[in-house]
Amino acid sequence: MSTPTVAPTTTLADTRLLLLAQEASELPLLSSLLQDATVRPIDVAWDARGHRLVLLVGRYRWEQHDQSRIRTALRIDHVLRVERRGWPVPPPASSAGAHDPTHTVLALLAMTLDGDFLTLDFSGGASLRLTLEVVDVTLEDLSSPWVARSRPSHDAA
Repeated sequence: MSTPTVAPTTTLADTRLLLLAQEASELPLLSSLLQDATVRPIDVAWDARGHRLVLLVGRYRWEQHDQSRIRTALRIDHVLRVERRGWPVPPPASSAGAHDPTHTVLALLAMTLDGDFLTLDFSGGASLRLTLEVVDVTLEDLSSPWVARSRPSHDAA
């Protein structure tokens, strides 16, 4: 009698990042770690009174060699204003059955600082432009990692 074989399981290192950028020179590192993070518009919260923008993203763990993602909070404090361009807008309540773009998944392509303006560029031409009082950006991994379906790739221009 043979014993059943069990497929090997992938064990992912549960290493979590907690990084703070308070200088312009520290933002490129956070941008590179966040490249290809997936986010739904519904997971972006702007607290105008608290001067804070928070995004909950599925971050591809470029720093690991195990093709995985992790749930990550990107918190940007001291935000004076947020402008959206090409941002998915939910349909009016009267549009029963219409696709709700707040459930669209966007990929974060880059985060760049130009003077007092921090721009987050997403796939599909969407972007957020933040007016900052000071640079105060926190990246915090919140969950255990999971195996990613694929490794993000980019076509050469």
